[in-house]
Amino acid sequence: MFPVETPPPKPPPQPEKPKPPPKPVQKRPATPQAPVEAQPQQAAPAAAAAPKTVSASQLGYLVPPNPIYPARARKAGEQGNAVVRVLVDVTGRPAQVSLQTSSGHPELDQSALSAVRAAQFRPYAEGGLAQAVWVLVPINFVLR
Repeated sequence: MFPVETPPPKPPPQPEKPKPPPKPVQKRPATPQAPVEAQPQQAAPAAAAAPKTVSASQLGYLVPPNPIYPARARKAGEQGNAVVRVLVDVTGRPAQVSLQTSSGHPELDQSALSAVRAAQFRPYAEGGLAQAVWVLVPINFVLR
């Protein structure tokens, strides 16, 4: 017979160390997307400040938005008011366009966004310097 070697005894299992509780994830509170009212003009350094919001009447249009009433929405009797938020650059062109308030109908909202993208505004100037500004543009879809 061959000598049988027995392996050394295994050490007793050590109790598992308790894992520390996971760190709580801090979520930022949601900022409501409330309509932004036209703010009074304030003297602020243009380079340091983010673009401010002004009313569309403070700019005026070179080419006004001309929304097309989608045929399907017209046949369905859909009506509504969309508000489009647009960043007007120093040349008066829309740089960013987003839907601030929905009309309640996706086709009307898309038509409003397209119309504002095609518009051209008078450049906004303060102190003789052109500035980029945010503008809220209401687009009303009413069947007649």
